[in-house]
Amino acid sequence: TTRLVLASLDWEKEQPKKYSLYPALGDIASLIKRWRELEIQFWSQALDHRAQTLAAAAHRSWFHLYGLLMCTSPPNSTPDSESSFLAEILASLHDFLHTSPIAQFSTRLELLTTFSSQLRGDRRHSKSFRSRLSFLVANL
Repeated sequence: TTRLVLASLDWEKEQPKKYSLYPALGDIASLIKRWRELEIQFWSQALDHRAQTLAAAAHRSWFHLYGLLMCTSPPNSTPDSESSFLAEILASLHDFLHTSPIAQFSTRLELLTTFSSQLRGDRRHSKSFRSRLSFLVANL
């Protein structure tokens, strides 16, 4: 589009006045300006839409987190087994955050904060395991 204006200006230098494009250059320049404004507006909207799509995709990981944090329990009640079980959960949560696209990161953190609060009120596991798991999730 800018090339069109530059080519028109070159035309003006080379051609006789009776073939002048100068009267149309104002219209062409305003059309180019309008196209650029539309392009800038479109990109802003396209990027906003993409960010919303990625954030919505992050909410689908709720089911994975629920299964990982709420539906699992340590294999037995020895302190070593609980610690190794919590280490496995920590590794999964670490991957969950570190593989996050930037547009999903805050949504994933919000999900973890919600699960941490829910774990504090959960009565399905022993209190020490529940508090350790809640602390682990809250302090990733």
